[in-house]
Amino acid sequence: MSTSPPPAPARAGRPRLITARILTIVGVVLALLSVLGGYLRWELLDTDSFSDTTGQLIENDAVRDQVALTIVDQLYSNVDV
Repeated sequence: MSTSPPPAPARAGRPRLITARILTIVGVVLALLSVLGGYLRWELLDTDSFSDTTGQLIENDAVRDQVALTIVDQLYSNVDV
């Protein structure tokens, strides 16, 4: 009774490997675009959500002061005053 070794598994061809990598990259890119699109739609195009978020930021004195300082710094660095 002789035992022969099991057959070696078939290797995937090069075109199949390239196709798998391309589909993986396309899937990741589409997933990222989908997440970004959903966030933008929820935050920017939903007027109530946008108004609530910006209203909370404007009411915060620290945020308002920092925005004012940044705008003044940008103005002085870009315009000869």
